Amino acid sequence: FCLDTYAERKPLNLDEDNIASEYKDVEAWTTHRKRAWTALMSGAHYDYIDFSIINYCETGTPQSREHIRSWMKHLSRFVHSLDLPRTAPRRDLLKEQPPHTCASVLAVADTGLCIYLADERERDQPGAGEPITGHVTLDLPNGKYRVAHFAPATGLYSPWLPVEGGPGTHLLLEAFEHDIVVRIVKD
Repeated sequence: FCLDTYAERKPLNLDEDNIASEYKDVEAWTTHRKRAWTALMSGAHYDYIDFSIINYCETGTPQSREHIRSWMKHLSRFVHSLDLPRTAPRRDLLKEQPPHTCASVLAVADTGLCIYLADERERDQPGAGEPITGHVTLDLPNGKYRVAHFAPATGLYSPWLPVEGGPGTHLLLEAFEHDIVVRIVKD
């Protein structure tokens, strides 16, 4: 939906549905983390109501501060590290991805791109949250790049490694649970 409405003149605000936000637990917050990343990496805005903010607990519960509130801070820092006016969704560049993943690709003009991969299974679906391994194949312009993995749950990067671009570029993924970002920067 986000990609289908990207070309519209008005921005898309993907409003959370209260189905997951009615729960105040790590599983529900993980669902919102994945939905928020997918929306932003598809060129949309994500609106989430944190129901852990209640009377006399205006900063949320200790558990919500440790999880959803820190995760949204990681997302904000990541997105604001990009040259946002020069970004656009480019799902067409991704040719292959691991099973059970939902992918969003955000290209940053001629300087690189980010691939967000989320486990498409949520909450009580079989296999949700189990480690995912595999690779992505994408069509990069020819050239030299650096690639690193970013963990949305921790806000940490893996070490940066060199990669040669071109059609059919094959990148091995670190094993991940729920979601991971592959950040590719042109040298």
